[in-house]
Amino acid sequence: MGFTAGLIILLNCWASVWHHRSVDWDKEMTYVDKAMGVLELAEERWSSGGRFWDLLNQLRWLPVDGTQLDIVYPSTTSGRYSDNY
Repeated sequence: MGFTAGLIILLNCWASVWHHRSVDWDKEMTYVDKAMGVLELAEERWSSGGRFWDLLNQLRWLPVDGTQLDIVYPSTTSGRYSDNY
């Protein structure tokens, strides 16, 4: 359920940009973060939770416009994969 919720939020944001409506990205990304938190908790029990977390994380960082290629990715040293690197 967390993946679907996060995906719907992202789709709504992208559609709003497409139709030239204003989007409060900070507020919407907070909701996506919460959905990703649910998936991270689900990963402890089901491996699919981790896979969906990875998918949602990649979708989250897609540029909205092709000219916006200056995306800053979060550091991996203090995050989820810090033990693997």
